[in-house]
Amino acid sequence: MKIKKFMKIELKIFLSNLIDIILRKNQDYRRNLVLQMTNNNIFINDGIFTLFLPSENRINYYPRGIAYRISSLAKNYGLGNKIKIEKNDLVINIGANIGELVIWICLRGARVIAIEGDSKTFECLSRNCFGLNSELHNKVLWKTNEKVTFSIDSSNASSTIEETGDCPQNARKESVKAIKLDDLISKTQKYTHQKIKLLIGDCEGSEPELILGAMKILKNIEYISLDCGKERKGKVSSQAEVEKILNRNNFQTIFKQKNKRYILICKNKKFIIKN
Repeated sequence: MKIKKFMKIELKIFLSNLIDIILRKNQDYRRNLVLQMTNNNIFINDGIFTLFLPSENRINYYPRGIAYRISSLAKNYGLGNKIKIEKNDLVINIGANIGELVIWICLRGARVIAIEGDSKTFECLSRNCFGLNSELHNKVLWKTNEKVTFSIDSSNASSTIEETGDCPQNARKESVKAIKLDDLISKTQKYTHQKIKLLIGDCEGSEPELILGAMKILKNIEYISLDCGKERKGKVSSQAEVEKILNRNNFQTIFKQKNKRYILICKNKKFIIKN
């Protein structure tokens, strides 16, 4: 029994080290990033990772390579230090974009429900997350189930709901049926009463409405980490409004960053161990 336990520990250490090697930021300086376009597909490759992109403009997001971008994005949201992701954790990634956070989380052995409203970006998300332990939904999230005007800017990852978001000038607009996160999760019965380790992502200004549409599952969520940048109408941050809603609903703020990203991390008091 001791030998089996020792082997499991060694395997865990090996896998952890392997992931760190794959995502090691310093190696990116020695990788050549190649942009390729075939059959209307745009993708970049650095010798280890391949990522499909909705626009060639997105290559500007990777001046130091794919691995660096993925690692930095995870760090910005507090993953790995403030929020430990472990095997079999369940994570909901809203505004999942092309799946960079999904890749980081799944490499840790967790399961991800990824939601992205922009259909063009969702195609890239589907390709980039193929084979990963993820469930993908092409949906726009809102506080109620109703039609909304969705302003889509695939080139700059700035798609938003017109009512609340600071819409890009050149975005195309579509009338779409939005859905509450509560209802999206309830359609998959296996997740209804399950603990959710983390709700993470970015709604481009509609973060308060996202939370208002997730009031039923809030009690099952341990951590919430949201990018509340200045993307709400009038170029204001949604951070204060989101924090107020979460604090009223048994969440405690554990990290608040006020710069370009305005990251807010809150923890459900239900999961705080008292000494």
